[in-house]
Amino acid sequence: MQTYAFRALLIASLLAMAAMTLVGPAFAQTKPPLARTSELIFGWNDDQLDGWGGSPGPVLNKDQKLLTEGAGSASVDWTGQPTWASGAFVLSFPEPQDWSKYGFITVDVYLPSSSIGVDDAGAPSGWNELWLDAGGYYGVRGLNPDTWTTLVWGIDPDKAKAISSVTIGGNTGAPFAGVLYFDNMRGYIGSARGMGPNDKLIDGFNDQASIDRLPATPAGDATATPRLTKDATYITEGAGALELDLTGITGWQANLLQPADPTVANIPAVVDLSKANSVLFDIYVPASSHPSWFSFGIHMRGSSGQTFDFTPSVVEGWNTVVAPIPDGLREALKDVNQIWYGVNSGEAWQGPVYIDALRYSEEPAAPAVVKGDATGDGKLGVNDVTVALGFAVGLRQPTPAQLAACDLDGNGSVSIAEVTQILRAAIGIKPL
Repeated sequence: MQTYAFRALLIASLLAMAAMTLVGPAFAQTKPPLARTSELIFGWNDDQLDGWGGSPGPVLNKDQKLLTEGAGSASVDWTGQPTWASGAFVLSFPEPQDWSKYGFITVDVYLPSSSIGVDDAGAPSGWNELWLDAGGYYGVRGLNPDTWTTLVWGIDPDKAKAISSVTIGGNTGAPFAGVLYFDNMRGYIGSARGMGPNDKLIDGFNDQASIDRLPATPAGDATATPRLTKDATYITEGAGALELDLTGITGWQANLLQPADPTVANIPAVVDLSKANSVLFDIYVPASSHPSWFSFGIHMRGSSGQTFDFTPSVVEGWNTVVAPIPDGLREALKDVNQIWYGVNSGEAWQGPVYIDALRYSEEPAAPAVVKGDATGDGKLGVNDVTVALGFAVGLRQPTPAQLAACDLDGNGSVSIAEVTQILRAAIGIKPL
């Protein structure tokens, strides 16, 4: 008996250890960045690596701990690349590709902390970013070490109609010192600008009242000044947009349009972002306004005082900034009353930017299950009995939603007894 008990304990221990070794790095955010339909573009699941190359280019990774989709991921060794790296991970198409149906492109990236470079003084790189060029340059996005980060870029449809190559490049304070892993490159269908599926408006900047809530903000020797514009050139939703004059502002300014009193709201109503996938806004950067390099970010907080900050780079022309909500901040963002902006640049701004459609993306709540509703029409009838009978006798296989409706005892299958219960409910003898 002791021998069998020991063997059982040993087998259980080995199984537990095996399960533990299959657990890979987690996402900082478990929700997808957008609550809309997407398609897999590249999964890097086999030795062909979807045609990607570069110097050194990708190597197929099959380690289950280092992928987020399918059977593989792309492992790219960035050792020896410059701080602005453009040749390590590149795809050239045999024929130009039309990606204009996509409003957003995303990719999952894992950066091991061991791959973060150090500078000449031995300090780790102060920034570790990747950028996308797909028919046009879309700016840098920051990486978090030792966790999967989903990077998101809004796509300009005019640049996406004939894409001949795609580059994922690097921008770091010190060169990367090892491997990065890439997986699950997706295209989200529909325009990036304006209100999309499952988007909910926070502020459309459609009237003077929206502007009056935003305090002009001193920034060094200049002032960030909000104004209402009705120029349709800069409107992506409703009848107006925010013109934010940045003339003379330089360097890092993190509190533009933020009220000094944390209890004073600068949005139309307190908003619950605890279940949101992300916060988005459209921003237009005129050629005459911007310095040589610049970034533009968003900040938000609720009654807890904890702040969510997200500052990517933006480019000349239209951008849609997507700030995925980290799981660790959801509780703190259940009652957001202030949303404001931050900029960084090496030189002074020469004019305004234009912002519209401040919004959040949130997956709709799952519909309530109507017990016995095998057809999914939201009510119980004789047709449901017929469909459920097919499940019980093996003539058809239920979908997960159908099983949830018809498996009344929760044992994972549909029985004749359960069909009888559904019939009695359908004809009004006894409710479920």
